[in-house]
Amino acid sequence: MKKLILLLTISSLFLVACKKDKDENPEPFSQLTVEQNKEVIEIAGIEMVNTMDDMKDLDAIEVCVNLAETLDSADPTASKPGKKSKLAYTVDAIAGIASDDYEFNAFFNDMKYGVEIEDPESIQDLWEEIVGTYTWNSEMQDWDYSENSSEVVLLFPAMDNSTSNDGKLRIYGYMGVFMNNPLDDEYSGDLPTDIAFEISVNNTVLVTYTFGVNYNEEGIPSALASDLSIPPFKWEVDMTNNDTDVTLNYKFTHNNEIVLEVGGGAKGLFTQANVDANTVLVTDTYYYYDWVYNPMTGYYEEVLVEGIDEWEEVEFEEIINSSEAHFQMFNILINGEVNIKALVDQIRIIEDAETEDWTDADYTKETEDIVVEINKNINLRVINADDNSKIAEIEAYVVTETNSWGEDSWIDFRFVFSDGSTIDAETYFDEGFENFVDEINALIADINAEYDANIDPIDY
Repeated sequence: MKKLILLLTISSLFLVACKKDKDENPEPFSQLTVEQNKEVIEIAGIEMVNTMDDMKDLDAIEVCVNLAETLDSADPTASKPGKKSKLAYTVDAIAGIASDDYEFNAFFNDMKYGVEIEDPESIQDLWEEIVGTYTWNSEMQDWDYSENSSEVVLLFPAMDNSTSNDGKLRIYGYMGVFMNNPLDDEYSGDLPTDIAFEISVNNTVLVTYTFGVNYNEEGIPSALASDLSIPPFKWEVDMTNNDTDVTLNYKFTHNNEIVLEVGGGAKGLFTQANVDANTVLVTDTYYYYDWVYNPMTGYYEEVLVEGIDEWEEVEFEEIINSSEAHFQMFNILINGEVNIKALVDQIRIIEDAETEDWTDADYTKETEDIVVEINKNINLRVINADDNSKIAEIEAYVVTETNSWGEDSWIDFRFVFSDGSTIDAETYFDEGFENFVDEINALIADINAEYDANIDPIDY
């Protein structure tokens, strides 16, 4: 069972679809040396830092910072009594680019939501309540409301030195659908299908955002697309979900070049019927001594008591059969596929051989056997996307350590290069990336100085 827990950890790295046999892997090994490939990776890291540095200087970011600060100082919908809501999650996320609050994960999560519900009975009710034009009143430090039946429009000072409401946030195109909502039994309103917004200054559009989602008959999203564009940058979130395939992809580009992309998918049979069919009842019987009162003698006596624990387990390899994942930063791409079903089936066979009198050596041998199966069923490699050459393969191996209470072994991963040499990830990144770290620390210093932040530099 402990090895299956490891497998769950491995599988979580690739929460998504289809095993490709290593023999089918088309990428040839790179002809560069190990050190030259390390430099390629370092250059990609430096590009990443420089791109982030350039992004925070965009005019659109300053506009979003000013909009976020204005929204924080006064809620525009409060100018209509009883109407309160957060108009767009993403405005705060964009503003966060310019500060130490910026995090990729949180940013993409914010993009996945179109409208927030607070007091109204449905999103459609909320939309109908907040549509209108809200104009910033600098004297009153509040918003003036005027009617507008189709859109939410905010007019505000775009820059610190603006003398008029030259900035405009336009939220439009809301559509929803009424259907079952499996996430909240108490909510009977509509589910959002479409919404968009744009931010402009003096009629020049600087930011655009679109959100669209389809649902299956149960009210669960079957497809989702969320795109945010701040030229020359763009963020995209895409998701598909059906009974046999689930995919999720996050992409960040600059002038259509990938800066960061993370995604993957899973193949299997995700129906409730299949989950039920592969849910088994597990029983564990154990014994312990307890003091039990004997009415015949009038004393408590120590007796051996039988205890039984029962719980349900889902044989997940019958639900998720295979998975794929990828991570790319500029031209450095990590690709991986896992044949989950074949791997877990073999691990169960190996673990079924365990006995109570096994020694440390037996468990080490078991770990070695599992590593063989992992390397058969996992295909993970580092690729230079510029020429589709393989920098290294990544393989599992057994680490054994002898200590005062015996021998301990566990599974770790290491790089394998074209010449057959190997090195663990910690050692590989231990040196040779000084320039990359210097660039990160320079960016941290700029953020600390410009935004009065207090981020500690990386100690490398």
